[in-house]
Amino acid sequence: MGLSGFTVISRRELARSTTNKRVLEKLAHDEDVTVRVAVGINSKTSKPTLDFLADDPNPTVKFVVSFNSSTSRGTLKKLSRDDCSFIKSTVAENANTPRIALNSLSYDRDPYVKQAVATNPNTPRRALLRLCQDDSSTVRKLAAANPSIIKN
Repeated sequence: MGLSGFTVISRRELARSTTNKRVLEKLAHDEDVTVRVAVGINSKTSKPTLDFLADDPNPTVKFVVSFNSSTSRGTLKKLSRDDCSFIKSTVAENANTPRIALNSLSYDRDPYVKQAVATNPNTPRRALLRLCQDDSSTVRKLAAANPSIIKN
């Protein structure tokens, strides 16, 4: 499918609404960041395309990939090492984030990242116990309220 005759608005709308994985893959390479963001938001975007977008130079694209429920565990693990705290916070909130990545994120300096880790029910108990000793009272309260804290 050739997209050269489409306007940015048309390509962005197509990226939002299509279920065609080939079209989404093509749009993931679009020069316009808003089109790539729309691809990253689309729940029908394939895991390989989301993995490609996770390396986008624009942090907004990586941010939307980090909360897409179709994003693979491997891509979430990669995004958990990003420099941007907003991306790491969203990775920490994602239900598909691997436990090992949640454990690593529990050591992050940013209290918002640690708050997100503290609320994820998949966070390892050991990480939650450590967060219960955090300098931030909000992090401590959220970790103590996590249902996984009482699991063996």
